[in-house]
Amino acid sequence: MNPTLWAAGSLMAPLTRFAGGASLRFGPSGTLRAEIEGGGRPDLFLSAAPEHVQALVAAGLGFDPQPLCRNVLALLLAPGVPPTPDCLTDPGLRIATSLPGADPSGDYAMDLFDRLERLHPGHGARLRRTALRLAGGPQAPAAPPGRNHYGWVMEQGLCDAFVTYRSNAVQARRQVPALRILDLPETLSVSAAFAFCRLTDTPETMDWAARLRSPAFRALLREGGFPEA
Repeated sequence: MNPTLWAAGSLMAPLTRFAGGASLRFGPSGTLRAEIEGGGRPDLFLSAAPEHVQALVAAGLGFDPQPLCRNVLALLLAPGVPPTPDCLTDPGLRIATSLPGADPSGDYAMDLFDRLERLHPGHGARLRRTALRLAGGPQAPAAPPGRNHYGWVMEQGLCDAFVTYRSNAVQARRQVPALRILDLPETLSVSAAFAFCRLTDTPETMDWAARLRSPAFRALLREGGFPEA
């Protein structure tokens, strides 16, 4: 029997190619964790932040926590936006993030804004207040099936820059080549740790846990834009 995997939405591209007959569900890690705490029972949970995995293990709902890969934040820019970090200090640009709390990408974006605040007082605090929450929450716009959410949002002109994982930006640019990716300098760089745990103890689940650490899956992660797979 094939296992059920609940995974961070940023893992959709590599997991879909790798999953075979497994049942997949994607969403914001914090939202998926809350559903598991409320009674949902996938076989494996793959999170974009280790604290969600650790919380399930501490509650006795998950076990065998393992690191999966690392990611890094980048800026996905609309055509015409200067591809420099200074764009974050331009109050005229509409900057978007995922919803903090529900989606770790939004939490990591808040870390980026805190770093920006230390370098450019006032600007990080402003972005904490004004950044648009265009992913990861119930009020976020929904991309059509088959479309990368971040590329679609920007193609619709809903924001000028999106703070997201580099892997999301790579996938978005494959669908919307006019977009640009800005890698952040070391002073602003925010790394994201992905982790997973098992929630059932079947041979199939154990086999999948091993497959998630395999060279074949790690190659798909790198191809999908994960810089530290």
